[in-house]
Amino acid sequence: MKISINTKVKKHFVIIPIALIFFGFVIFQLIYDWHLYRVNSTNVSSQALITSYLDSAINNLDVLAPVDAATGQVYFPDARLMIVGANQKFSLQQIVYLNNSFSGPLDLQVTSKEIIATAESKLLNAQGINYLKNANVQEAAILKQVPNLQACTRGVQLFYAPQNNGSNFQLQFSKKLNNGDTIYAYTEPTCQSPQLQGLVNQLKNIQSY
Repeated sequence: MKISINTKVKKHFVIIPIALIFFGFVIFQLIYDWHLYRVNSTNVSSQALITSYLDSAINNLDVLAPVDAATGQVYFPDARLMIVGANQKFSLQQIVYLNNSFSGPLDLQVTSKEIIATAESKLLNAQGINYLKNANVQEAAILKQVPNLQACTRGVQLFYAPQNNGSNFQLQFSKKLNNGDTIYAYTEPTCQSPQLQGLVNQLKNIQSY
C-alpha cells in the first residue's frame, strides 16, 4: 500500500511541472501574439498616415486650369499661355498646373487630375497589397511609389530654355510661340502614367496670348 501511494505522489510531481510549463508557454504565446497585434496595428496606422500626408501634400499643390466651355481651350493665366483648340473631352479631365516662374524664367508644370489619381492609386495599392506583411516591407512598397507620384504631379514641365538634367528629363517637343519665344516641354521617365502621353499631345497645341 505504501508503494502505491508513493507511485501516485511521484506521478503528481511529474504531471504538475509539465502542466505548469505547458500553461506557461500558452500564456507567453498569448502575450507575444498580443504584442505583435499592437505593433502591427500601430505600423498599419502609421503607414496609412504616411499615405494620407502624401495625398494631402500632392492635392494642395496645383491650381485647376480654366477651360473655355465653348471652345474647350485651356488657359494658364499666370504664364499667359493656352492650349489652342484643345479636345473638349480631354479638357474635362481637369488639367491642373503649377507656375514656379514668378521670380525667374518660365517653369510651368502641367498635369491632370486623372494622371495624379492613377499615381495615387498605385500608392494606395502598395499599402493594401502589403497589409498583412512585415511593416518594413509595407513601408518600402509605399516609398517605392513616391517618385512616380511626385513625377506625375509635375507632369509636363515647360521652359523657355533647353534644360540639361540628364536622364531625369526627356524632351518631348519644342515650339515657337506667337510672342517669339520658344517653349521646351519635358517629362520625367519616373512617371509611369499611361495618360501622360495624351497630355503631351494636347500641349503641342500650346500658344501664347
